[in-house]
Amino acid sequence: MKRNYEGLIVLNTVGKEESVDALVSNLGRDIEAEGAKLEQIDHIGKRKFPYGSKGLSDGYYVNYHFTAEPTVI
Repeated sequence: MKRNYEGLIVLNTVGKEESVDALVSNLGRDIEAEGAKLEQIDHIGKRKFPYGSKGLSDGYYVNYHFTAEPTVI
């Protein structure tokens, strides 16, 4: 039985700002290659982290909505 899932991914775009769309679509293809069906991709955008992480101060947030069998996850 397929279920609905959401996956929030934060991309490190330092030096790759122009290729964000390519990164997002590549990750979408990877999700589908595992057997899931993408329903929607929300580009939340670049946000600052409340606390720096390994020298990073911000990231590009993307939320993937998909349906899949639990075994796929």
